[in-house]
Amino acid sequence: GHKEFHKRHRDLCEDTLLPGDSNSPPSGCSSPGPGYPLISIGQQPTTPQPADIDNHPASRVLPFLYLGNGRDAADLQLLRTLGATRVLNVTSQLPGYHETRGITYRQIPATDSGHQNLKQYFEEAFDFI
Repeated sequence: GHKEFHKRHRDLCEDTLLPGDSNSPPSGCSSPGPGYPLISIGQQPTTPQPADIDNHPASRVLPFLYLGNGRDAADLQLLRTLGATRVLNVTSQLPGYHETRGITYRQIPATDSGHQNLKQYFEEAFDFI
């Protein structure tokens, strides 16, 4: 999962701080367009300690794509701040926390393990994203 990726590819991970209670980008940042908020703050990023990764905020992978955990998927305010309307849930359970509030959930029934073969789910995941 995220811990293993962070451990192996630390150089590809970006620590991003979420803006306070604002739905707009922090001062000095510009959004790449509607629905794609830029949430980086102009400070030197710090790398979280391994014990902190579970508490780490969702990470921006692309301007329209974030990597988070179950806590992030359940946080409606966070999803709205990020402009997220879809959640790809890689888990054996599908909690559709906010389906009645405009968030579409899709489940990939896989375990969060380095041994799980995810290749079989790529096309479905890409279509959903």
